[in-house]
Amino acid sequence: MKQGISLISIALLAVLTGCGSSERTEVSIEGNMFFINGRPTYEGRHWKGNKVEGLLLNSRMVQGIFDDENPETRPTFHYPDTDDWSADRNTNEFVAAMPSWKAHGLNSFTINLQGGVRLDMEIRSGSTALSMPRGT
Repeated sequence: MKQGISLISIALLAVLTGCGSSERTEVSIEGNMFFINGRPTYEGRHWKGNKVEGLLLNSRMVQGIFDDENPETRPTFHYPDTDDWSADRNTNEFVAAMPSWKAHGLNSFTINLQGGVRLDMEIRSGSTALSMPRGT
């Protein structure tokens, strides 16, 4: 599973680093360092005295792409300007933001692709149980 997640991260890294470019992007791992087109990520950079060269810094964007097909819960995610939910708009805005993230040094992100649970069902998180009744 961890390897599968890493492969997804690398694929998304390739997408981000290729934003706005028609050139082919090559992502590789040498030892414990990530490389983009043969150069280490964050080449020569340090943060708070720590070397970040070769690291794969990312942002966890769980809701980056998703849809809610449940008519009872779909309104929960409505856009304020349209009072409607649009999975296409959500994904399009996510993709459109990628060049800005890259310009600020973000080379990868993590998204979740998973099924959901109805809001009226019990959700267990560790030792805590949350119950969200309908209409909440």
